[in-house]
Amino acid sequence: MDHYSVLGVAKNATKEEIKKAYKKLAVKYHPDKNGGDKESEEMFKKISDSYAVLSDDEKRGKYDRVTFNRSAGETKFSWSTDDSASGGFGFDDFIRNFSDPDFRKRSSERSRKTQGKTHNPAPSADHLNIYVRDKLELSEAMLGKKIELSFSREKINYTGKSGNALTFNKVTEEKEIFITIDLRKKYIIIKKEGGSYSVSARVPKLGNEDVVSQLNIWGEIDQVPIIGDLHVVLELVFPENITIEGNKIVQTVDLPLKSVLFNGEKTKIKTLVDKKYEVDFNNPKSASNLKFSIPNEGIIDEQGNLGEYLVKFNVVLPQIEDIPEEDFIKLKSILSNCENKT
Repeated sequence: MDHYSVLGVAKNATKEEIKKAYKKLAVKYHPDKNGGDKESEEMFKKISDSYAVLSDDEKRGKYDRVTFNRSAGETKFSWSTDDSASGGFGFDDFIRNFSDPDFRKRSSERSRKTQGKTHNPAPSADHLNIYVRDKLELSEAMLGKKIELSFSREKINYTGKSGNALTFNKVTEEKEIFITIDLRKKYIIIKKEGGSYSVSARVPKLGNEDVVSQLNIWGEIDQVPIIGDLHVVLELVFPENITIEGNKIVQTVDLPLKSVLFNGEKTKIKTLVDKKYEVDFNNPKSASNLKFSIPNEGIIDEQGNLGEYLVKFNVVLPQIEDIPEEDFIKLKSILSNCENKT
């Protein structure tokens, strides 16, 4: 990796130019600015590594004396000619070390130590997860309302890297995000616990941040940045007369008996999403199982099917105590005759 190319500076760049280039790139590729994008994270690590080398006079001197140029599928080594005068590591040193039995033994042991090994899996960041709970009206969840959520998180500010060690400090920041829930456009699992319904969402890499130490492939200690996730649970608030059956929204409406028996009286219906309808029952033969279906006004299911909005009518009998005695006797007689015919 060419550290100068990574930072986009010339070989003779000053310390101030290197620092300025690093800050500009660090802001651009910082994980917080790129929503956990893997390529940005890798680039941020490269930028930090390059700055750690070029900002240190001793490390930069050693790096400048050894340049790796890859071309035509092979590696060519270019060494500076004044290493003996500067006390650096020159070509003669390389030859002597390579022919030294102890050097070959250490290299062989290092090779055996990593043979067949893979990089350690990323450490668990579950303990850094943040859980936020809030409430959301079912009507708003069906209309795709944007919800604003606020929470506190512990964030890492990286200041540099020295070898395998990161230098950083922790700060607490107040975070605000917006989440849109639209049950008619995107399938979201609705969980029912007891008598309440809820939906949940996970926003990756927006929890607390930390740095942990672990063994790398060489058996050395590395410091690794880890970030938790944000878990949002929204309790759906249902009106008393609304339920969910699969991908159907079911609304129960109380209906006076007279609205069923007499012509000309239309029943007005207002749905959960403020749409209005008028229903004419036209003397139904039965007062039970009266319903009104509105297609494609429910919620979407896992197969992408949009359910119906179903209105069920609950026929309410008149209050007996409000019926005059003479009329009540007539009503009893009529009902008695109906029962005898059945």
